[in-house]
Amino acid sequence: SNQLVQERLVRATAMVSSMYLLVERVTKDFVDGKCSLPAISMAKAYNTKLAREVMAICRESLGGNGIVLEHGIASKFCDVESMYTYEGTYDICTL
Repeated sequence: SNQLVQERLVRATAMVSSMYLLVERVTKDFVDGKCSLPAISMAKAYNTKLAREVMAICRESLGGNGIVLEHGIASKFCDVESMYTYEGTYDICTL
């Protein structure tokens, strides 16, 4: 059972690292004046999609406790869902 949790943590960490590296690169290009608006939109869309997946992995890792507000994952999952769906970040950025 520890190996299942470790595998989920590795997946989540890899996703968060790729999100960070993409934003870092887009920011550097923006500061240097070499970044276009489609690249910024792509980074935002990609990060919101992956953030949703990361939160789902974290929620799965806690099992039944993943939906209990006391552990913090459920509230963060709701935050990510609202960013992805309600604010339309993913859909708008993919246009």
